[in-house]
Formats: sequence, C-alpha cells, structure tokens
Amino acid sequence: MRSRGQLVLLAAAVIAVALIPLITATMQLGYHPDGSARAVEPHPVTTSEAVLDRAVAGVAPSVPTRYSWAERERAVASVAAAIRPTIRSINRSRIADGTVLEVTRNRTRARQWAKANCPGGPGRQFGPCTASEGVVLQDRRGRAHLLAVAIDVRVTGQRERWRATLVVRSR
Repeated sequence: MRSRGQLVLLAAAVIAVALIPLITATMQLGYHPDGSARAVEPHPVTTSEAVLDRAVAGVAPSVPTRYSWAERERAVASVAAAIRPTIRSINRSRIADGTVLEVTRNRTRARQWAKANCPGGPGRQFGPCTASEGVVLQDRRGRAHLLAVAIDVRVTGQRERWRATLVVRSR
C-alpha cells in the first residue's frame, strides 16, 4: 500500500513538471492574464522600435562601402533617405484605429549618444564620431560607419499619450 502511494505521488510530480513548458508556451503566445484567448497587442513604441531596428540594420552595411569619412554628410543624407519610407509607414500605421504615431529623428539625443559612446583619447581603436540629423557615424579607417540613429516616437490615442526617445543601434 505504501509503494502505491509513492507511485501516485511520483506520477503527480511528473505531470506537474510536464505542465511547466505548456504554461510557459501559453504565456509567451501573449494570452491575456484573465485566461481568455484575447491576444495582448504590443505597444506601438515597441513595435516602432522593432521596425526601425530592421531598417537601420538593413542600411548599415552599405554605408562604409559607399562613403568615405570626407563624404559623411552625404552618408547621413543617404541613411535618412533609406529609413524615410519606414518612418512614413510607421506614421500611417495606426490611423485606422484612432491612434496617431509620429516618428522623427532626434538630433540632440544623437549628439548625446555619440559623446557618451564614442571613446576619445589616444588609445581608441577607431576615429571620431559625428552626429548629424539624428544619425551617428564613426570614422573607421577613412570610411563612414553607421553606429546609430536617434528617434523620437510620439503616440497619441483616444485614451493615451506616450513619448519615447530611442537610439536604434546598427548591428
């Protein structure tokens, strides 16, 4: 009788352990915490950051192959032109449901980020950084390399207002 009780206890423990991945998977799918099947929609700022991250990652490899450090202003214009369609798309993305998104490049935050993240002094591995029009470039062996783009995201909905400043880094 005692071994049967231990067997039942062991079976219950195995079932409990087996339920852990199922519960974890359900939570990762974004189901609402009240147990209903309503999906939790991601926040527009989070979605905007993910979309901009892909856009910046897509343009970053072409910058050093096309622009020398002396042509860095042309590189900034090229990066701005490359991400402009993505920004326009984000700005129009939520109009139908009454939410307005406004994405713009942030010049001040780009300068701050460049100052904080580009080392100076004689021991540095690469050349100086510059921030222009919200785009941060660095001189690497005479070529302009895209490091980051600073972005402001404003979300205005019927019941909410959000402002966020993001620095989208190239990979």
